[in-house]
Amino acid sequence: GPGDYVVAVDAGSAGVPAGHSSSAGPFTVTLASGADDLDADFPFVPLITKSVDKAYAGAGTNLLFSINIANGGSQPLSDLRVIDPLPPGVTFGSATAGGVYGPYVSLPGAPSENAVPALGMAVYNNNNDPFRYRTWNADDGFSAETTGAAMGTRIQMMAGASSPTTVERVVTFMDGARHVFAAIWNGTAWTPVPLPPATTAQGRMTSSALTANSHLYWGSAVAYEQTSGHLMMIWNDDANTASGTDDELRYVTRENGVWGTVTSVAVANQPQNLRLTALPNSDKLALVYSTASGGDYAMIWSGTAWGAIQALDTAGGSPTSVNIAYETQSGRALVVYGKPTATSPNLFFRIWNGTSWSAEASIAPPAGVTTQPQWVAIASDPFSDRIAAGVVTSGGRTWLAVWNGSAWVNVMQATATSLITTAQNVAVSFETLSGDILAAYGVNAVPTAQVRYRTWTWDPVAQAGTWSGELAGPTATSGNPNVIMLTRSPTTSRIMMAMNTSGSRANYVSWDGGAWDDTVLEASGNTQTTTQQPMIYLWNRASGEMSSTATLTAIPTTTAIGTPISVTLALKSSHTVTDVTPAFSVMGGAATVAASETFPVAVTGGVTRFVTYTVTPTSAGELHFHATATSAGGYDFGNTDSNTILVTPSGLTDAVIWTLGSNEPGTEGVTAANKLLYAFGGNDQLAFWAYNTASSAWNSPDPANTPAGVTIKEGGALVADGTRYLYALRGDATRVFLRYDSTTDTWDDAGIADLPVTTDKVVFKGGTLTYLNGYVYAFIGNDSRQFWRYDVAGNSWSQMAITPG
Repeated sequence: GPGDYVVAVDAGSAGVPAGHSSSAGPFTVTLASGADDLDADFPFVPLITKSVDKAYAGAGTNLLFSINIANGGSQPLSDLRVIDPLPPGVTFGSATAGGVYGPYVSLPGAPSENAVPALGMAVYNNNNDPFRYRTWNADDGFSAETTGAAMGTRIQMMAGASSPTTVERVVTFMDGARHVFAAIWNGTAWTPVPLPPATTAQGRMTSSALTANSHLYWGSAVAYEQTSGHLMMIWNDDANTASGTDDELRYVTRENGVWGTVTSVAVANQPQNLRLTALPNSDKLALVYSTASGGDYAMIWSGTAWGAIQALDTAGGSPTSVNIAYETQSGRALVVYGKPTATSPNLFFRIWNGTSWSAEASIAPPAGVTTQPQWVAIASDPFSDRIAAGVVTSGGRTWLAVWNGSAWVNVMQATATSLITTAQNVAVSFETLSGDILAAYGVNAVPTAQVRYRTWTWDPVAQAGTWSGELAGPTATSGNPNVIMLTRSPTTSRIMMAMNTSGSRANYVSWDGGAWDDTVLEASGNTQTTTQQPMIYLWNRASGEMSSTATLTAIPTTTAIGTPISVTLALKSSHTVTDVTPAFSVMGGAATVAASETFPVAVTGGVTRFVTYTVTPTSAGELHFHATATSAGGYDFGNTDSNTILVTPSGLTDAVIWTLGSNEPGTEGVTAANKLLYAFGGNDQLAFWAYNTASSAWNSPDPANTPAGVTIKEGGALVADGTRYLYALRGDATRVFLRYDSTTDTWDDAGIADLPVTTDKVVFKGGTLTYLNGYVYAFIGNDSRQFWRYDVAGNSWSQMAITPG
C-alpha cells in the first residue's frame, strides 16, 4: 500500500552494469496513494579503468598497461577478480601485483539443494541374541540402544533392505551354526519372520545346517521391488532335499503384507555367496551368486518370475569377488566377478540389456596389481548410468574404478598395503544429490585404526571425473576397521559408514557430503566376529517429502561476442514434479537467450531433467548465469548459479588474471587479534582471511586455511583470546571446535576438545562465541537454549545455566 519504503540495489542483480557499482546506499522513497509502482533512480560508478602509456606503437615496442580499481560505490566488493584479455597482436611480458597470465580458468557454479531430513537405523549384533538397533537423524545423532528381535542366535553375515512404499524393513543373516535367519520391522518393533515361511522355528529359514564355511559368506539376500514395494528374500538352502536335490536356492515374496510360498530354484552347486539389487522405478531385480565349487552365476527377476541362470565363470575365483548393480537410467544390469590369479588379475564383467547377456569383458587393474580380486564393492549413481567399484586383491592392494555407462575409467590404486584381505575392507557409494563418489578403505600403515578415503567428483565443464588424493578419515574404536560398508541417504548427500573392528565392535559415523561427523559411535559391546558383517545401516525410504537439486553448466568457458554457447539446467528430484517452469537470467553482461523447449515441463522422480539454453553474448566480460525452477503447485527447486565464462570480442582464451579477494569478506565468524582482523569465508569453504589494519590490506600476511575437511558453514563462529589464540566453531550441524595459533600460523583440531555429544543440538544457525578470563563461552544456536563454557587450561567443556525461556 502507499507509504515510505527503503530501497537499495542488489549488487548481484542481473540489471547492474558489468564493472559498475551503485554509488547510492539505501534511501527512502514514497509510494503515492493509488500508484502501483515505485520510481527510484540509482547512479552507478565504474569500478575499474585501464590506460596504456603510448598512443601509437610499432612492432616490437613494449606497452605498459595500467589498471586502476576504485570502489566508489556504496556496497563492499567480495571475491574480486580482475581479468584482462590481451588485445590481438600483443605478446605478454610481465604483470605486477600478482597477475598471472595463462588460459582462462572458469570459476565453479553453485548448485541448489533442497533436502528433506535424513533418517535411518543401525542394526547390529551385541554379544549374543537378541540383536540391537538404534535410530539416527542428522540433528540429534544416534538414539539409545534398543533390543531387537529374539532370534535364538547371533548375526555373522547380514543383508537388509527398506521398503520404498511403507515403513517396513527386513534383515536376513547367516549365523555361526550355518543357518539363515530373517526378521522384519513393522515401524515400531522387530519380530522374527513367522512360520511359515520360516521352517522349524520363527525367523529360521533353513531346516538344517548348511555345509562347512557357509557362515563366512552372504548366504542370503533381500530387496524390494521399487514400484510395487513387494519383498524378495532369497537364500542358500543346500541341505533341503524336498525338491529331490541338495543344491538349491530358495526364495519367498511378501506382497502387501502377506507372505507367499517358499519356492525352490535348482542350481548346479551350492550357492554360498549371494548379492541382490533392485532397479529403480521398476519391479526388476538382479542376482549374482558364487558356488562352493567356484562357479559364478546370475539371474534376473522380471517382477513375477526368475529367468534362466546365466553361467559367468567356473574358474574358481574368490566367492566374495562377485557383485551386481543396475545402470539407473538405462536399466541395464552390470555384474562383476574375479578369477584366480593364475588366470588373470583383471575384474571381469558382463551386461544384461533386458534381453540377453553380453560376452565376457574385463577391466585391467592399475599397474603393480598382479593378484586376483578378493572382495569387490559396487554402487550405482541414482541419477546416471555411472557405477563405482572398489576392489581388495588377494595380494593386499586396493584399487578403484568408475563405469561411465560404456567403459571403465578413472582406474587407480588406492593403496598398495590393504589393511586386511580376509574381510570387506573397501566400500564405495554415490552421494544422492551431488553424484560424487565416496570410497573408504583400510591401510596397513600407522595409524591402522584410521579409515582412509577418497572422493570422486564429476566436472560438468570438462566432462571428466577425477579421484582426490588419499585423505585421513574417522578412527575406528577398539581396533582397526576390518569390515567397511557405505550406504547412501536416498534424500540427501549423506552417507553412513558402518564398520566392524578387529576388536569386535560395531562402529557408525556419517559423511555429510563434505566431511565426516566428528564422533564415531561404538554401538556394540561385542559383535563376536572380526572379519564378517554383523552390522548394517538402513535408511528410511518411504517418505512423502521431496528432495531436489538444480545445477547450471555453461560450455565452452571462453567465447566471442556473437558466438553462441550452451547452458544446461539439470533438475533432479526424488519424487515426480509436474508443471515446472524455470526462470533464467544472465549475470555480469548482456546476451540473448533461447530455451530448447517450451514450459512447463515435468521432472520425473529419479531421472535427471535437462533443459538447454542457447546463449549468445552481446557484450564482453565475465558472465555467469542464474536459474530457479518452480512448479505450479508451489514446489521450489531453489537458486543455482553456473560456472563463469569469458567473453571477448575475438574469443581469446588467454588473459592476465588478478585474484584480489574481497574488500569485506563474508562474516560467518569475524574477530580481531593484535592489529589483524580474522574472518572465515563461510559458505562451506576452508577459506580463512586476515585484514591488516595497519596496511589496510587483506591477507598480508595470508593465514592458513582451516584443516582439510573442516569447512565453515551455518553456525560458524570465531573469537580471539586477545594475545595469541583464536577459537572457532565449525557449525554445519557438527560439534567441531578448533583453535588457531596466530604465532605459528597453524590450526589444532584433534587436540582441542569438541563440544560434548550431550549437547541437545548440534551447532547450526546462531552459533556464537565470546572469550573472558581464560574461558570461551558458546551458544550453539539451532533453537537451543543451552549455554556452554570451554576451560582453556583444562581443555574441557561444562554446561552452564540455560538461557531464560
